[in-house]
Amino acid sequence: MKVLFEIIQAILSLLAGNKKERITEKSSEFKALGIDEQGEELGTTADISDEDLEHARAQFEIDFQEEKNIMCNDHEVNIDWEDTVLWTEPGALMCKSNQYKTINGNRAQSIDKIVVHWDGCLNSKQCAKVLADRGLSAHFCIDNDGTIHQLMDTNHVGWHARGVNSKSIGIEISNAVYMKYMKKYTPRRPVVKPSKLHGKTFPSHLGFYDVQVEALKELIKSLTKFYNVPLEFPNHNGELIKGVIKSSSFKGVICHYHVTENKTDPACLDLAKVIEEIKDEE
Repeated sequence: MKVLFEIIQAILSLLAGNKKERITEKSSEFKALGIDEQGEELGTTADISDEDLEHARAQFEIDFQEEKNIMCNDHEVNIDWEDTVLWTEPGALMCKSNQYKTINGNRAQSIDKIVVHWDGCLNSKQCAKVLADRGLSAHFCIDNDGTIHQLMDTNHVGWHARGVNSKSIGIEISNAVYMKYMKKYTPRRPVVKPSKLHGKTFPSHLGFYDVQVEALKELIKSLTKFYNVPLEFPNHNGELIKGVIKSSSFKGVICHYHVTENKTDPACLDLAKVIEEIKDEE
């Protein structure tokens, strides 16, 4: 166990600076302990059991998993979701400066809601193009495989939900919605039964993949924590509201259909359940 402790200490000591430099500095220590920089056994005479080596490898994977962040007012905010891509990365999705209102100060105090949308597209790349073509924007897109794309800093005002843009952050979840697009998806999307919305019956349509909902949870967790947005869904005397609300005064997480009767997205998402699950996990 002493050797295992030394291995773990060596691994943890790598976390103090630049990853590449840390590995270079400490590689000799790993080799002396009988494992290489990838946690593989070198076949040395190090006094370590197979069980202890397996524990060391597991710890190595946990500690060396690259921390992921989103950007909020030029601050790195941790998110517990490995597949997160920022607009600053090579080839990443992004919004151009003419698609949003640039804020030079800090609008953190004014953000009090998160608006969730479906994008009506086959994937997030297509969504980013449609937004650009229409002169609109959203802060985040969640792709079919659960990848979270951040298209701009959340400090900028996105154009995604007229009437609440200045106080909100917009999230677009990829889903082409209509049943005719099912053949475009592998694996097949879940199908959502007809439901009432704005006094009308919304027909059966495509739902979100589970991985998209899980990604949404983690994104909501990070955003609500940073901006102190309440984990609340619109309700009246405890009864959930699936319709237009006085959105300007509500603080919490809402759907686009809460803002206007002209929108039905995302009818397939039980956002109230998502919020309750987040609360249960905290």
